[in-house]
Amino acid sequence: MPKLLLSSVIMGILGATLLVVPSLVLAGGPTIPSDPPMPPLHRHYVVLPDHSTQAVGPDWCDNQGDIAIQLAFYNFHYNVHMGAPGLHNGLGTEVKGHPGCGPIPATG
Repeated sequence: MPKLLLSSVIMGILGATLLVVPSLVLAGGPTIPSDPPMPPLHRHYVVLPDHSTQAVGPDWCDNQGDIAIQLAFYNFHYNVHMGAPGLHNGLGTEVKGHPGCGPIPATG
């Protein structure tokens, strides 16, 4: 009888583990694609209090052959334009985009 009880407990723990582990992995959210659909080339910047501009984020324009920079730009771009709260709320500095890879325009 003790062997049956022990095997029941072990099977119960194993069964619970097999149910919980996949759900923990899936609860982590969607995975990042290795070759995501990229937006058109552009630069991100912020306007400082003195009206000068400062580039922010990964520089994909000048590093188009670097897959790590491309993925970093994709993630940064997604968070700036779609994901991270507080980036477009009119309070404080806003992250802006400038189309193409040319210089960021002066705002002064």
